[in-house]
Amino acid sequence: MTRLMLVGNFREMGYDDEPGAPSLLDVRGKRPPAHKAEVVLYLKKAKSVSLSPGFLEDFFDPTKSIGTHTMRTDGTYVWPDFLAGYVDRHDVALPDDFERHMLKRGWKLPDSLDIRSLQLPW
Repeated sequence: MTRLMLVGNFREMGYDDEPGAPSLLDVRGKRPPAHKAEVVLYLKKAKSVSLSPGFLEDFFDPTKSIGTHTMRTDGTYVWPDFLAGYVDRHDVALPDDFERHMLKRGWKLPDSLDIRSLQLPW
């Protein structure tokens, strides 16, 4: 089984009991503009590994929705659906290794993915 690596586990989004969880406040506005559209599309189009209906309010603008708690994966990393919204709307920086991973893949998700062969990081 492949153990997935978690990204997007921000303290403000309920991961406050996870050691080393980043803060949205620290990464907001820190994402470089290069490949933003490709990254957002990659995050949005990845395969769902868990579904969580209902929308979350944007931490920075509670009058707007930012996404859901549905988890998505590319077979190496796993992230909450709302991560795409924070990258798109607030230029939230992603971990460097995750950015390099997406770039190395040419911003392409796998054509097929057996989610039963994946182990969630928790």
